Amino acid sequence: MRRFSTELILADRALRAYGPEADAPRKVLTQYVERALNATWPARGRPVVVEDRNAGDLLDQADRAIKALPAEDGPQQYWKGRMEARLRKILELRWSLIEESQGKVSMPFFAVLTAWLMLIFASFGLNAPWNPLVIGTFLFCTGSIAAALFLVIEMNDPFGGFISISSEPVVRALEHMRQ
Repeated sequence: MRRFSTELILADRALRAYGPEADAPRKVLTQYVERALNATWPARGRPVVVEDRNAGDLLDQADRAIKALPAEDGPQQYWKGRMEARLRKILELRWSLIEESQGKVSMPFFAVLTAWLMLIFASFGLNAPWNPLVIGTFLFCTGSIAAALFLVIEMNDPFGGFISISSEPVVRALEHMRQ
């Protein structure tokens, strides 16, 4: 997310350096960041949307606007090339984030893992003597495994849940782009 935000800032800087002719693509890029921020980190109660087609359309619109810019002299040609390269990088990072946001833990695997752990604990419980040390150890181990399984589930959805990717880099990028 930090690389994505850095590329957004650098693309905005290249658009500024190009000149006032690049104000339209800058505005579209800023609209994209606002839309992506609101969809990926929505207010409570709304679903998270990482792959927003309308936001993708805004990036395509910015790309077309950048390609339509005239490059009359050397500096404008340089900045136009930089802007196109930055936008390609933003598109690559966007699709990487979209693909990485999908859950990777197979639910059948998770169910088998849970069943396997239950069987192991059941077999230990049947064969262990019932004293406070054993019961305390079982409770501690059960809590540890439950916490580990909780973390696996939480990390399976990077943009939702209790533990999620921070929106702070994108918010800072947007603040920079609005200046």
